[in-house]
Amino acid sequence: MDRLTEQAASSRPTAKSRRKRVLDVLFVGSLPPDQGGSAVVNHLLLLGLAKAGHRVRALVPGTREVIDSGNGIASSYRGVSVSRFQLPGMARFPVLMHAPKALRRQENEIIACALNASIARRRPEVIVLGTEHFAWHVPDIARAARIPSLALIQGSGNYGLLPDFPCKVREQLLRQLRKCDVVVAVAKHLAAGMRKIGLPEVRWVANPVDCEKFKPTDRDLALLRSLKIREDQFVVVHTSNLKRSKRALDIVRSAERVVRQCDAMYVVVGAGPMRQVMEDECERRRLRARFRFIGWINHDRIPKYLNLASVVLMPSDSEGMALAYLEAQACGRLLIASNIAAAREAIVDGETGMLFRKGDIRDLVAKTLLAAREPKLRERMGREASRRVRAHSLGRFVAKYEELLQRLVVRRSVRNEIKRSPQSPSNALLSRPSDGLSLRR
Repeated sequence: MDRLTEQAASSRPTAKSRRKRVLDVLFVGSLPPDQGGSAVVNHLLLLGLAKAGHRVRALVPGTREVIDSGNGIASSYRGVSVSRFQLPGMARFPVLMHAPKALRRQENEIIACALNASIARRRPEVIVLGTEHFAWHVPDIARAARIPSLALIQGSGNYGLLPDFPCKVREQLLRQLRKCDVVVAVAKHLAAGMRKIGLPEVRWVANPVDCEKFKPTDRDLALLRSLKIREDQFVVVHTSNLKRSKRALDIVRSAERVVRQCDAMYVVVGAGPMRQVMEDECERRRLRARFRFIGWINHDRIPKYLNLASVVLMPSDSEGMALAYLEAQACGRLLIASNIAAAREAIVDGETGMLFRKGDIRDLVAKTLLAAREPKLRERMGREASRRVRAHSLGRFVAKYEELLQRLVVRRSVRNEIKRSPQSPSNALLSRPSDGLSLRR
């Protein structure tokens, strides 16, 4: 072992000491009440890190409406210091690449101002990007400040990483992501997809589910009565932000055939651009009496609605790793999902749920009617799903991110020590990833 290697090895703490290190984490990204699974995942991660004793701050951009709503739920961010700021284009252009260049420049200036001010107040040890959206802005600022960064790929359209987006935009975003020290996808298929398009060192950490909150319970009879649903009815539940990619109209189209053969009720929890379209389609098909539209609710209330379900239906075009999958399974409900990569990662078809051909209404109707006719089948699959989904425990999720962040901070510290040493002419050692984390600077 040469002297440079010995120096790095002696500076590297043991696994036990790494766990005890208190980190100063600065997060940039969405949090509730912003709608969508990404905000919920971020919330769970930050609360977990704060509970583990780390100092956690969050810079949260949003529309004025979201900021005002967020100020009303500040008590839910236990141990996390949250600062919200307004981005003028987020309401009209939630996917930044669709915004005019002038608006993109303005957004970059606003984020840079907020981030630099936060760094100046207290320098963090690591910066976490809550979604790939913020790779447009944050990596350059982190590099200039010599602070390591970790970016989450959550898969909401992948913000330009999908093959059908312009190559120029995709390459720009890939260049930005390569500036991050670590990139983490929330599912195996997302990590594999990122590698195929030129981001070779993506890691993955599976999305979590809080099995203490999401667990099988009896139906809430008061809630059933309030929704005017009988106890003996077959109930189909869908939860999402009702974007076009959720294929919400497939639910209505399939319902038209299902209710001819089954006394089914449909409960739609969520809000988004397709809600009114769904309601209009229900009216046109004379199905309004079979649907209950709940709107957006606090995440803490989701378990009660999932436990009303005979089945949970997710006909999406694409997902990263939908929390709705994991939460339905944790509640012991039969999940019926379109046969996409994310669903195949979450479901063993015929064992822990059912898959149907995406966009195939006939196949969806057949699977729904099979579930309606076979309550023992629903119970068996739901029970098995509930058992297996414990691998997605919240504690395991937080521990994996904590380990990644600890290693990232320790390696940066070692690099800085070696650079300061007059006897260390090179930091070539740190260009070789010895523990799976590659620092590309």
